[in-house]
Amino acid sequence: MPLSSDLSHHHNFIKKITSYEKVVNSPNSMMVLDELFPISIEMVKFYQPQSALSQ
Repeated sequence: MPLSSDLSHHHNFIKKITSYEKVVNSPNSMMVLDELFPISIEMVKFYQPQSALSQ
């Protein structure tokens, strides 16, 4: 489930769940997009395929 600090965005989990009449209590994974994207970009910059490391 995407979770963002922009609570006004229509895809934001918190905004969506507060509009539901009923909510089911079940485990679910969350990711904070504001933190995930910058880290993902850095990971891609430094990624080296395994084949390149073994040469």
